[in-house]
Amino acid sequence: MRYGGTSRGATMTVRNVFIISPSKRVELILSYPAFIGRNFNEILRVVDALQLSAKYQVATPVNWQPGDDTVVLPFISDEEAERMFGVGGGFRKVRCYLRYVLDPSLRSLLVSQPHAAPGVREGTD
Repeated sequence: MRYGGTSRGATMTVRNVFIISPSKRVELILSYPAFIGRNFNEILRVVDALQLSAKYQVATPVNWQPGDDTVVLPFISDEEAERMFGVGGGFRKVRCYLRYVLDPSLRSLLVSQPHAAPGVREGTD
């Protein structure tokens, strides 16, 4: 394969995925060659991560999945992070630049069911 086409000289379409925020800003562009299928689960994971980051001021680490721990954004001080996430938020400082918190979108679930593990519903058969 060479730049500009296939090894036979034929041109093929490149498929793109664009994720655009409500403020009409391009948040992500994924480009796929015509012969590679798109991964819809990855697209949904990225949308979840973008929404989580916008709403709760957290970042998502490598291989993050909804419900996993998140990272406090670097411009938020330790004091502010403890105020924002400290009560039931699982704030933990690994390094001065690396601070984790539980997925903030699960906070309401943990408050309403304090003894249930994330993703487990009590009282259902």
